[in-house]
Formats: sequence, C-alpha cells, structure tokens
Amino acid sequence: MNYRNNKFLGMLLGASLISLFTGCHEEKMTNDNSITDTVVTASEDNNEMASSDDKPEQVFITFRPEDVRAETDKNVDLNPDELAKYYAYEMGLSKQNAYNLMTSAQFDNLPEDESRNALDALDYDWTINAVKKAKEYSNQYHFSAAEICDLLSGEERDGFTKEEAEFASLNSDIDYKENALYILKEYAEQYPHDEDFYYQYLTETRKFTQDEAKYALSSYKKD
Repeated sequence: MNYRNNKFLGMLLGASLISLFTGCHEEKMTNDNSITDTVVTASEDNNEMASSDDKPEQVFITFRPEDVRAETDKNVDLNPDELAKYYAYEMGLSKQNAYNLMTSAQFDNLPEDESRNALDALDYDWTINAVKKAKEYSNQYHFSAAEICDLLSGEERDGFTKEEAEFASLNSDIDYKENALYILKEYAEQYPHDEDFYYQYLTETRKFTQDEAKYALSSYKKD
C-alpha cells in the first residue's frame, strides 16, 4: 500500500512558538481512553510571545494537518482499518490525533463512526508511541518531565491521554538531572544571575524537581 511519501514523515508536526507550559498535572483532561469529536486545528499564524530579558521563549510542537496536506499521496488508500494501523505503527501518533486526521475534512475525511470503530478495534498500546515521543522531546529539547507530560497531553498537542503522558514522561529512561543541567548552562550563558534565581527558574518556570535543580546547580558550579 502506498501511503505517504517520506516528506510526510517529517512534516506531520509543525513547530510554533507559544508562551509558557501550563503543566501536565494542572490540566483538566478526561481520564479514560475514549475519543472525542474535537478536530485539532492550527492557528492561522505562529504565535510568538515577546520574551522579557529574563524569560526566553519556550518551544512546543502543535499538531498541524494542513502542513502535510500538500505532501499527501493522491492515491492513498483510505481504508479505515489500514489507516488506523498506519497512524499507530508507522507514524507513532496518539489515538486522538489518528482520529483527528482520519475524520478531518482537511485530510482523510472519513466518517466519524468508521474511524472510531477502526481505532477501537485496533489492538495497540498507544503508550508505546507516547514513550517514543517523550524520548524525542528529551533528546531534542531537554525538557523536564512536567514539560514533556504537558506536550504529550492536550488536544492541540500530541493528544495522548493524561495517563499515557504521565507514564511516558516518567518511564522513558530519561535523565532529567542532565536535562536540567543542559538547560541551566544554556540559560546562564544568556542571562547571568545568582544561584537562587536559577533555582527558581528551573523549578518554577521549567518544572524540574528540586533534586534535579540542585544537581544542575551543583554540577554547574563544578564546571
């Protein structure tokens, strides 16, 4: 089956800049694995929030079906069962975002009931995809566990359930102490401040744990 070309794989997620993370554990989300009928749409423009001297912008990835519409193979097979497998096994999406693509008028435009049934019938552990995405965020951006959890969950982000996101953020063999150290070094080079300020930045703004922040500060001083 000829699904999508290789460019599709790199364009499924479009990057945009927004303000601060809301925090995974602070968001109100459904606790089950059911699919909502909300279709993820992207804003018309990339939101850029002017940062102050002490608050550099943070990056998150938003789900943008329109970014890949032009790259879609015209001869794609729109069989719901096969698409469900493709989005799960090949694309590594969440169940929610797979549903959004399958039912979106901008993309596969399949009936909602057929899409839902195909995804519900698929014997797949969506946590696998959440773990893979968590590792990608850590390797690329060195986020904290709370930031990764926040990115993985949420309708306009990766669309994993709260349980899937929390599990992935804490069970992906990510060294968050080293992430905190990386973020501290990068931040300190641009914004010289005292140790208390850096500690507050790591724990309150970037949501690292106290132990992770203390490790970063201790290691940074040794360097």
